[in-house]
Amino acid sequence: MDCFKIEENKGLIRYLNVLPSQQAVDIYVDNKLLYSDIKYKDFTPYVYMENRPYKIDINEAGTKNILIKTTFRLPDENLFTLAITGNVGQEALIIVDEDVEQKTSNTQAVQRFINLSPDFSIPDVFYNDKPVVDDIDYRDQTLYEYLDPGQYTVSVRGNLTGNDIVTSNIQFKPDRIYSIYIIGNPPNIELLQSVDGNTYACPQ
Repeated sequence: MDCFKIEENKGLIRYLNVLPSQQAVDIYVDNKLLYSDIKYKDFTPYVYMENRPYKIDINEAGTKNILIKTTFRLPDENLFTLAITGNVGQEALIIVDEDVEQKTSNTQAVQRFINLSPDFSIPDVFYNDKPVVDDIDYRDQTLYEYLDPGQYTVSVRGNLTGNDIVTSNIQFKPDRIYSIYIIGNPPNIELLQSVDGNTYACPQ
């Protein structure tokens, strides 16, 4: 795949629905329907947005029931995922920065964790029973880090109990930049792996 450059005074945005209620949503930008029936765990494609304020409404799919009503402006010329999360009555858009200057490696993977589980604060993360991340609070994002490619048994454990809350076998490939999202609410915690758009960004 050819690389791409961020256009001047613009950014690339995609949306991710990780509402713990698993409610599908419609996304309106400046009162126009941009995406309809975005289901739980679904990402939209990236689209360009200019550096100006946008009115964003997130509706319960197929209805006029507004879950989130906000104004958004690009923080800078970069890539972002706008994650739709929060418990019922507390829904919010969380800005996830995908640093366009983050470099891939032809011998290693790049990965990080993002906690989007409202009721699961400060979990710990283990790869093959080795601790890699401590205390990721709700809405927190860890820094990107390099990792030897391969399949890992990824476990997320409760900080207070030390018990596994979710375990998944996840494959990491070289030349890829990944985000692993912690989503849902206990006892229905899941791990959602994403290849981030900065994987394909041209060198700055």
